[in-house]
Amino acid sequence: MAEKPMPLMTEKNRALIRANLKWQTRRVIVPQPHEVLPNRDGGEMTPYRWVPKSNESAMYGDYEEIKPRYQVGDELWMREPYRIINKTYNIDRSLEVHYFDDRKYESCLMTLAELQKWSARKKPFAKTSPLFMYKSLSRTRRKVIRVWVERVQDISVEDAKAEGITLIGDELVFNNEKQKQALIITNFSRLWDSLNAKPRPFTVKGKIVRYKSYPWDDTGKYAKMETYQGKPHVCYPNPYNFCYSFEEIEK
Repeated sequence: MAEKPMPLMTEKNRALIRANLKWQTRRVIVPQPHEVLPNRDGGEMTPYRWVPKSNESAMYGDYEEIKPRYQVGDELWMREPYRIINKTYNIDRSLEVHYFDDRKYESCLMTLAELQKWSARKKPFAKTSPLFMYKSLSRTRRKVIRVWVERVQDISVEDAKAEGITLIGDELVFNNEKQKQALIITNFSRLWDSLNAKPRPFTVKGKIVRYKSYPWDDTGKYAKMETYQGKPHVCYPNPYNFCYSFEEIEK
């Protein structure tokens, strides 16, 4: 078991997690696997990539397992934007913290190492990105209970709900259960594309050399080469993902 920060998330997803409405998350496997095979013990599927041996032809390469960032049993702490607004110099090293997502103020205790790092910042009382949040300031923790691999379009209706997808507004008036289930998947696909369909720059020494995207698109099974802003653009439709399911950790 290890303690690790959660993947960076949107404000909406952080709110869903705090409200206990989101119990799964998916992350694109990078690089995308060449093969996805079942474990020898018959458990979850395992992704592999083709790695040529050094100084030899690619045809004599090996398959290398792509391992997920999180494992079952890992405890994850959520990062969010914050600002420390007051420091008390008591022996307990307590701080008053303003959390921007829900505009709440809470008192927190930092470790001595964290306090030293924070004190050394040029602007310690400025608004701080979630990327630079200290573990002791995190308000939300979850424990990973399952890790598996699947293409994004293989998501089930129940898993889409666990991702925080719900029916809203006029969608609630549908009496046909199949229509409701189809709408849930459609809503998830729209959310997925809003986060993953836009080409992402890939840089080398600070210069953009190509773009990548991972859309829901079902036009093909394999990656396709396109052009975006005059640079090569590799599009991976219906990508493989590491899927993580978690549960609440009681304080």
